[in-house]
Formats: sequence, C-alpha cells, structure tokens
Amino acid sequence: MKKTIYNYFSGISSDEELKLLLEFLRTSEENRSYFAELKDEWENDPNRNLSFASLESWKKIKSQLRPVKYRFRNFSVWATSAAALLVVIIGMLVVFNYMSRQQVVIRTAEGQQMQLYLPDSTHIYLNDNSSISYNQGLYFLNKEVNLRGEAYFEVAHQKNGNFKVNVGDLNVIVLGTRFNVSEDLQSDYVEVILKEGVVELSMDGNDSFQSRMHPGQRATVMLRDRQVSMSEVDASICGSWKEGVVYCRNMRLEVFCKEVEKRYGVSINIENDKRLRDLKVNYTIKKDPLDQLLHVIEIILPVNIQVNDSNINITLNERRYELMRE
Repeated sequence: MKKTIYNYFSGISSDEELKLLLEFLRTSEENRSYFAELKDEWENDPNRNLSFASLESWKKIKSQLRPVKYRFRNFSVWATSAAALLVVIIGMLVVFNYMSRQQVVIRTAEGQQMQLYLPDSTHIYLNDNSSISYNQGLYFLNKEVNLRGEAYFEVAHQKNGNFKVNVGDLNVIVLGTRFNVSEDLQSDYVEVILKEGVVELSMDGNDSFQSRMHPGQRATVMLRDRQVSMSEVDASICGSWKEGVVYCRNMRLEVFCKEVEKRYGVSINIENDKRLRDLKVNYTIKKDPLDQLLHVIEIILPVNIQVNDSNINITLNERRYELMRE
C-alpha cells in the first residue's frame, strides 16, 4: 500500500490504484493516519516535486554531469558545461510539463453523492450534479481545486500556503476549516456557509473585492454584479445535506423551490411577483413525500400550488397575503 500511496502523490497512479487507495482510506481512521504520515514524509522530501520516474531520469542526468569550473580554459570546456546545463533545463521542463497535465476530474450524476480525499488529506463531500477538478502532479505546489455545483469541505491544516476553492471567478481561500460551497448556475450566484475556522473571499480581476468570514456566517455572492451580502446562520446546519437533511431557515421562497427541485427532480414555476418570491420559508426537508411537503407549504404560506406531473406552478393567494399583513 505504501507504494500505491507514493504513486498517488507522484501523479502516476493507475485507475485501479486510485480505487484501491480510496477504499483503503474509507476503511478506518488508522489507515487515514498512515496516509497522513506518508504525506508528511513525502512533503519533506526535497525531491518531492518530481515523480519517481522523473526522479530516476534526473539521477541519470546528474550522474553524467561534471563539476563546473568558473574559469574556463578553452571554448570546448565552456561548450560542454553549457550543454550539460541545457540538458538539465530541458529535463526539468519535460518533468514540469508532464506533471502539469496530471488533471483529475471527479463528477457526480443526478442523485449521486460522493466522498473523496485530496493528497493533503482534505476531505470533500461532493453533492449530486457537481464536479471537482485539480492538478494532481502539482497539487503540493498549488493547493487549489475547481468546483462546479455543491461540496462540503473539511480542509486539513495547511503548514505551507493556503488551500483555495475556485468557483467561476470567486476564490474561497482557507488555512484549515469546515465550510460548504454551493453554486447556482441559473441565478449566477455562489453561497458559502462557514462552520469552523476563517475563510477569505476574493474575486479574479477585482482587487477591491475581499471579504473575511467567521463561523456562523453565510455569504451570498452575485457573480455577475460582483457583490456579496453576509447573514448569520446556525452553523450546525452547514453541510446537513450529507445526512439527507436540508434546513431552511428564513429562506426566500425562490431559493427554497430550488432546493425542492434538486431533491425531488421536479420543475417549479413561480409567478413573476416579487411579493411571492420574497416570502420566507421555515421548513426542514428530510425524506417527506413531495405531496406532503407541498401541502404544508400551501398551509403556512399565502400561495396556491398546482401540480401537473413533474411540473409545479406556484401563484400568490392575494386574499390570504393581505390578511397576513393585517
């Protein structure tokens, strides 16, 4: 298993080895501790940025080099030294080019959730219809991942440098923490909820956009307008979807409906009325039948709900809305 783990760090793992390693990490805390110990050893290796195959090539090149004297007696000595240096540079470029192409992409289908570990032991829960990508070969030089969709992160403490999650132009930068990131492609916004630690938000091409978050805060970032709004939330609900539970606390009806669409695979059409879309919902989605959920919403909110197969239409009940305001 040690060789399999080192192959993983070096970017030369086969698909079978990756499956074997994932199963090994899932089995026990002892296995994950062993993985972390090997990771520390590999990080402290001065040659860790070269894969094993590339390291052997480097050793062969290095063994052929001769000590370079600073006073060259003739042109042939200078030419030999220059050629040796050129070989080293070319070798390093080849290695870097190889490692920079070790791209890992992990996707989930509709209704599928997945757990995965990054090379530094960062634990990720990936929600359905989502994807994570990162460069395995250069991961320890540039600890960052690209996210589409939603994921919950338990980031290993970073001894050197920061860990970064890129969601479109938005960057979530952390040192070691637990947080949830959710991207809404239709509405072009990203929601970040922080459970533990501290994270900073920044945006590509906008040096003035920078926000620091603390536990119990939710940041809603409008990507198109490049604006962020902060609100307080119960930190315990962060990432609750991992257990099949979605806590909706003072949530706008429009956002709540998107959660329902994801959970039940239906399409919800909300009447284009700001009063309706801004209604607040307090509800905990567990494994309730869809018809029961819709019935409760129709009782607690001034709305009319019509269901046609997998299409749901919601309109404002004017009379009940006015009565609620009185």
